[in-house]
Amino acid sequence: MFTPQEIQEQTFSKAVFGGYDMQQVDDFLEPLTEDYIMLYKENSVLKSKMKVLVEKLEEYRGQEAAMKQQMAQAQAQCDRMIAEAQSRSATIVAGAETTLRSLLSKYHRVLASSSHLLRVSWLRVLTAFKQQEVGLQGDSQRSTCWIRAPARCRRTSASPTR
Repeated sequence: MFTPQEIQEQTFSKAVFGGYDMQQVDDFLEPLTEDYIMLYKENSVLKSKMKVLVEKLEEYRGQEAAMKQQMAQAQAQCDRMIAEAQSRSATIVAGAETTLRSLLSKYHRVLASSSHLLRVSWLRVLTAFKQQEVGLQGDSQRSTCWIRAPARCRRTSASPTR
């Protein structure tokens, strides 16, 4: 293959009739033509490849833009979903806290009421127990009274309990 410098430096000898030697010109042009045909074909192939690559590049750029848009939409949707989930969780927590406060208040009231009822019942049982104890002590005093001094017991009480 000839370089551009070799083509520029090529000289031909003068022919008999004042022109160039046809054989030398043909010998030079033949490989030059072959090189030119090869370069022309290669250039044509490279141009078609470049055209395909440019089309692919534009296609990829379009896909990239579409993907960026889809990513932005997906991110926005994720952000909305997160915000909605946080809002729902806050609502659920607030509802649970309200329910818990209500239940605690109710249980405190029930506990206070039960505590009061328990105290009242306890006092009744204690009072009944003390009354029974006093009654038993009185009965035992009366019983011993009748055994030891029946005449004195008649004065304090009209009749024996037994």
